Amino acid sequence: MSSKDASPCLEARRLGYARDGREILKDVTLTLRPGDLMAVVGPNGAGKSSLLRCLSGVWEPSAGEVVLAGRPLTEWSRRDVACRLAFLPQLSEAPVDVDVREAVAQGRYPHASPWKGPTPSDRAAVETAIATMELEALATRRLPTLSGGERQRVRLARALVQEATIVLLDEPTAALDIGHQLELTDLFRDLAARGHAVLVAIHDLHLVHEVFPRVLLLDQGRAVIEGAPTDVLLSEELGEAFGVSCRLTADGALRMERRV
Repeated sequence: MSSKDASPCLEARRLGYARDGREILKDVTLTLRPGDLMAVVGPNGAGKSSLLRCLSGVWEPSAGEVVLAGRPLTEWSRRDVACRLAFLPQLSEAPVDVDVREAVAQGRYPHASPWKGPTPSDRAAVETAIATMELEALATRRLPTLSGGERQRVRLARALVQEATIVLLDEPTAALDIGHQLELTDLFRDLAARGHAVLVAIHDLHLVHEVFPRVLLLDQGRAVIEGAPTDVLLSEELGEAFGVSCRLTADGALRMERRV
């Protein structure tokens, strides 16, 4: 069964969000199904981070609703949401003084029992996530001693160890070198191929063009256009939102030029 035939696992239904009297999201509708790999793009202030925070339950929308597996998100406990949905916000918080293995293990909290310690499956999941993000050599290092890119990989491992079927990522390639960016995009594809729904807010339109089968453009809090990458990236709507003109070169690469 293709992702188009699967039941939605996460939906935004006419979602709105206001803060300090300002509308940040306006009437946004979005559907994610198992196997989807989707990028959210838009200029600074378009509402990308706000959308992901509302979808994850971190923020409560002021209009519309978020639906998880056919039920309003508000009907789920936070632990049950965390078993199904992993949200990785932008890298901004100061690192806690724990080592890498302990930081990754914190992602297992939705599965943990309050009456017993980590199970063999918990420990195995932690080691698998550490290996996936190539953190074995850093496993005993303290987070404050790591670079920004290394900490980002730790945060990604912590999201993976939740074993959630829905993964929301806000600018996950920030602070990563090009090699780890490419490894991360391979991970996106692998997760989608295994039936996860992956939604990524991202600025790099070249990566969007190369990696994502579906793209949603947000501008001024509204969902402007959604579709295949070439349909969105070459659209007049994207050109107006970013103030650029995009075209494909003869070899299929994306070329962007500032509008004058």
